[in-house]
Amino acid sequence: MIYKEFGKTGIKVSALGFGGLRFLEKDYSTAEGMDRCAQVIIKAVDCGINYFDTAHDYCGNKGEIIFGHAFRQIERSRYYISVKSNISYDPTADDVMRRVENSLKNLCVDYIDFFNMWAIMDLAQYQRIMASGGPYEGALRAKDKGLIKHICFSAHCSGGEIETIVKDGAYAGVTLSYNALNFRYREKGLHAAYAQGLGVVTMNSLAGGMIPLNPDYFSYLCTEPGQSVVDAALRFNAAHNEIAVVLSGMSTKEQVVENVRCFDRPLIVSDRHIKHLKRKNSPLLNTLCTGCNYCAGCPAGLEIHKLMMSYNRYLLSGKNIDEFLESLNKDWEMPLSEKQCLECGECENKCTQHIPIMKRIADINSLLSKACASLKDEYNRCFDREKKQKVGLYAIGAQAKAILRNYLNIYEKIDFPLFLFDGDKKKWGTDPLIPDMYIRPPEDIITMGVKRVVICSELYYDQILSSLIYLEKYGVKFLKFDGSKLRGK
Repeated sequence: MIYKEFGKTGIKVSALGFGGLRFLEKDYSTAEGMDRCAQVIIKAVDCGINYFDTAHDYCGNKGEIIFGHAFRQIERSRYYISVKSNISYDPTADDVMRRVENSLKNLCVDYIDFFNMWAIMDLAQYQRIMASGGPYEGALRAKDKGLIKHICFSAHCSGGEIETIVKDGAYAGVTLSYNALNFRYREKGLHAAYAQGLGVVTMNSLAGGMIPLNPDYFSYLCTEPGQSVVDAALRFNAAHNEIAVVLSGMSTKEQVVENVRCFDRPLIVSDRHIKHLKRKNSPLLNTLCTGCNYCAGCPAGLEIHKLMMSYNRYLLSGKNIDEFLESLNKDWEMPLSEKQCLECGECENKCTQHIPIMKRIADINSLLSKACASLKDEYNRCFDREKKQKVGLYAIGAQAKAILRNYLNIYEKIDFPLFLFDGDKKKWGTDPLIPDMYIRPPEDIITMGVKRVVICSELYYDQILSSLIYLEKYGVKFLKFDGSKLRGK
């Protein structure tokens, strides 16, 4: 592991930092899962990582507790911990003191190394933080009591505004959103912070996972034969002299090992490569959602970060509707129905990337409207809904479930006699989605009097059809559900 000086603090931190936002809900929602999360952190320490970043409301309000579970098992001298307070829920000095005390309890530590004024969006917010009786005063009180060592901030404002903040000399460090995709728009703030002697931490180093999720698209980031885009992106940030810590969200030991491997050799970024990236990176890449879910709490119940992440795929694919709708289906199992946005603006006020969320939801609804119209035509062709005849779905996997899910969203109920069939004995008798609708063996197609069977598998259609073709002598008709209809073609 490579270590760097954290500004003027005299602390040496690992060039790779552990971002605590990306633990999986299936893990932190159970006691056993919490142990798995703790073991990932312990593995990171054993691999040389010593900078850990979290917040009380990360991971379903269990962010700090997860780390506390691990820190009880680790010698205190082996790690530095960075936590946060936001003016939206800690508006006064007293609130910040309570936040510090609660964080200490959650983390099972006696002091916090780096305490951040979290997500400063503009200078007006910064001034409220610095006002008498405000959050910064509370952090100073905690520091005087030895509860925190260094006061820092994280920023999502412009480079010029960051320059103004750091010149005030109130902070020891800053965390910035900076990566190989958006760096040309964030350089001014980075250089200003470094010039003032602040320790610089970068978040969203992998663009919220967009870089590893689209390795072909971002292959131009790579500088070495066989290099992964993850390696290229992490090393790009770490090679900057101005950057002390490159944060990466990790949820498994395997991810820890993969990321640590990126820091096992000298860090170099050439001027030629930077010019190459500036030519290749479009302004679009500065507008992608990072999936942080800070926009949570939509009054209409929309899972906005999921919609925006799927919209990322739409943008990166050159506005290919197939990519967007496939993401909704496969990534989130979200029905292809229009999303009722109240246009209250709460999400945009919370968005650290300054994404025009309401405009994108309107665009999403336009795409979904077209997809639903196409889907209705396919339902009428396959099910012949007007005749109300018995219809069977065969091969009850992801596509069949998407067909059922979207049908229910369009028509609210199954309004014709529908039966489910599969050749896999393990599925017989199970309920895939709809109560009291069970999967049956193929032999029941005849006994149930089904004359129309829709095969829900593009990949294995021919194989399935050949196994069922003998049923044609009983008057059974087979149709292939066009999966492109689920994707909006």
